[in-house]
Amino acid sequence: HSPLLEGITLERLQREGWVPLAIPEERRIPFADGRFGTPSGKVEFYSQQAAELGYDPLPDWVPDSESPFTASTADQRERLVLVSPGAHHFISSSFGNVTTLRRKEGRPSVRLHPEDARARGIQDGQLVRLWNERGSCLLFAEISTEVRPGVLAASSVWWPRFSPDGRNINWLTSDRLADFNGGSTFHTTFVQIEPVTTEPQPISATQETVRN
Repeated sequence: HSPLLEGITLERLQREGWVPLAIPEERRIPFADGRFGTPSGKVEFYSQQAAELGYDPLPDWVPDSESPFTASTADQRERLVLVSPGAHHFISSSFGNVTTLRRKEGRPSVRLHPEDARARGIQDGQLVRLWNERGSCLLFAEISTEVRPGVLAASSVWWPRFSPDGRNINWLTSDRLADFNGGSTFHTTFVQIEPVTTEPQPISATQETVRN
């Protein structure tokens, strides 16, 4: 029994609707004592830990090897960066099989800026193809100024069987791990996008199992 749950009962939750955790006063404000979880206890602009691991100890922007900024071919220079914010009604792919939640979410789509849409002849609501050297998938275009030029945003993540061609954005992401913390690099994905004029061809159940 966690002390944070002290005083929280089913009856109280049913009566009040919600109940805050029993967090001690001294723990309610993170770092209230002015010390952080660094060797010095301070905000560190220069990180000795990073330096000892062979990384730049100062914050810096380093272009990715697949980035249009380091591209060696015209095809690569035309790529856009694909980010995958969480869907409103799924948790990653969890609950993506629930019909009512899919209806609320809408349909598998990708948001792009009007400038990028015009440059590629893409209309709002049109089926589009995203691809790179790892694979491809089909989504519906949503033209919006909520994303910057050069950026695509596709919610994460629709099940392949509920996607137009039986593929989702997992077909586009890399298996590489982040250099410093070993995390996933699925937000470092660069793709091409174009309008689709032919009927999508679904993939086999075996292929779906591999990438779902």
